[in-house]
Amino acid sequence: FFGAVGTDPTPTLGVPAPLPNPAPHPEPAPVPAPVPIPTPIPTPCVPGPDTIVSCPVLVDLCATNEDVVLACPTTCNTCFPSPPFPPSPPSPPPLPPSPPSPPAPPPSCSALSDKGEGCSGLADQCDVSLVRYACPTTCSVCNFGCFGNGIVLPDSTCECNSGFGGDFCESCSANAVFDDINGDCNCMFGAGGKSCDQDLFESLSEGEALCSPAHQSGFCSFASLIPFPWPILYDGMDSIFDGGDDMYDNGNILNTNFVEGLPYTKGSASNESGAWGVGGSYLTVENPDFFAMIAKIGQGVTSFAVSGNLGADGFGTAEWFELQSEAASGVPVRAFIKKVFGTGDPSVNHIIMVQDTSGLGQSAAVSSDFDDHAVTGLENLPVGSMLVYVLFGSNDAFGVDVSPSAFQEIVDEIASFFG
Repeated sequence: FFGAVGTDPTPTLGVPAPLPNPAPHPEPAPVPAPVPIPTPIPTPCVPGPDTIVSCPVLVDLCATNEDVVLACPTTCNTCFPSPPFPPSPPSPPPLPPSPPSPPAPPPSCSALSDKGEGCSGLADQCDVSLVRYACPTTCSVCNFGCFGNGIVLPDSTCECNSGFGGDFCESCSANAVFDDINGDCNCMFGAGGKSCDQDLFESLSEGEALCSPAHQSGFCSFASLIPFPWPILYDGMDSIFDGGDDMYDNGNILNTNFVEGLPYTKGSASNESGAWGVGGSYLTVENPDFFAMIAKIGQGVTSFAVSGNLGADGFGTAEWFELQSEAASGVPVRAFIKKVFGTGDPSVNHIIMVQDTSGLGQSAAVSSDFDDHAVTGLENLPVGSMLVYVLFGSNDAFGVDVSPSAFQEIVDEIASFFG
């Protein structure tokens, strides 16, 4: 009998029911990435070869000798039994020590005691200016050195060099001037002798300025250098009226800031008028070939001037300038020159010489009609120094123009007499 329509006639064979979906398997945990091992940092290189103490540390951080060399090419070579580079040459043996300096010679001082208060102990202080001349003998200048300006006599006193004075030659003498360039003491213009204690003005006033006509020695020796000397006619007591051949129209009048018209003295020293101040004096020389006035400058003198009139009467030329020279003592001298020339009259030539110093100056008349010529600033000179004024005429029928070189020769000759 067939079953009902729509049914399965296959008999049920007992097939098990389908299993449920299994639970999903858990995902395996991710494997962590390996932690990188930091590359060891080699020990920093130090200047010079590493010591045996630090080299093993560096070797342990390098894979091979080559790595060590690349890391520190200039160090650690001594850490390997067979270094990649040849060993450094051995250091040279040390130099032998210098032989000891020979002992200093013993002082050459004699066994004299120090002189003067405060001298004890100066021998050990050679950097002190008072004993600088004694080093390195360690002798104190208080009794031996004479400050380097003299020699020590057997009785331990000092004999000073020219221009120096004092018991120990420690300063310039009263009539000397210190030269800060050479460190010498030079007799001032007008002083002479080893200690500058000779008054040359006094020597001149005793007759040395009154020269013989030969002019071969003494102050007058310069006269032989005058070109075409004109024989001056002295026809006045304190001026020259004419002088011969219309040289003057009453000129050559001498003046200071104290007195005008100083009398001519004919070689005798005088200061009766006080023209050259307290302690001053002057004398004049009336020689046929020249006129001269030599003065010792006293206190308060500030200027010296020549005045009057000339026979040139405005014709010809007037010029003035300065020259430098040096006295025999070494002190510098300045010469103020004026000349009037170029007419039929004898030329008129002035030389005024003093010790050189700052503050000096000159002035002169522009016109050849006037004899005016002045030097100022004499208050800057040492009291007791000298002023020398020389006048000479030159004539070859045209009034000779005396050259500066001829003036220089005359100035140098005069300067060499003083000091």
